[in-house]
Amino acid sequence: MTPAQQAVTSVLNRLEAILDAEIEALSTRQPYDHDMATRQKSRALLELVRAQVTDVDVAADQVLADRLRGIREKLVRDRSLLALHYEASQEVSEILSRAMRDVDWDGTYDSRIADPVTPG
Repeated sequence: MTPAQQAVTSVLNRLEAILDAEIEALSTRQPYDHDMATRQKSRALLELVRAQVTDVDVAADQVLADRLRGIREKLVRDRSLLALHYEASQEVSEILSRAMRDVDWDGTYDSRIADPVTPG
């Protein structure tokens, strides 16, 4: 294995481990540091770009092509889980906002009520 292939394999191993951990956490509803995972994924993808893997390299190496295909599938799965969690958090936020508005039935904090005018 050439040094370039070793570097790419190392990056792919890290990226795959990050994706596996995030997918597992999202699938099982376990706490997970999404900011850290995002930074790690970005760093790994940047390293992969810097390794300058070309279509020719992928076409010439079936193992690399299979690894990249598998990682692409994991990225799609990860993205769909993240979207699902994002949509759920938006729904919860909307429910909480509605509940807070409903509790404010007396209009005390209603923005439509003008400030009292003080006599001059």
